[in-house]
Amino acid sequence: MMSVPETEVLDAAGRVAGRLRERILRGDLLPGTPLREVAIAAELEISRNTLREALRLLASEGMVVQVPNKGAAISRLTASEVRDLLGSRRLDEFFHRLLAQLRLAWSEQFARWLGRFLPGLAARQRR
Repeated sequence: MMSVPETEVLDAAGRVAGRLRERILRGDLLPGTPLREVAIAAELEISRNTLREALRLLASEGMVVQVPNKGAAISRLTASEVRDLLGSRRLDEFFHRLLAQLRLAWSEQFARWLGRFLPGLAARQRR
């Protein structure tokens, strides 16, 4: 069995990290979203080892959190991270991540509101 040279794995991981980073910044992957290795590796047609290396790269950037024996998820911004990002020159990244946070907060709030609204609507329609 031939092994893949480490530089090829790192190059591939960098490309995968870039693709995932774009999805995170666009808001396609919302904060707190678990990253299922098997599904993502199959979707991107890559090995799980390459995906794991890409997730390590994203974790080193703070975009992903890795929990031992649990897996990885898109990180959420903390108040101190907001201050750090605002104090840095990475405002573009800050605004993309903030937008993703706002989308998540809005969708959670809308889901709660809808959950309270629908039972009343259903009762009114039965009358």
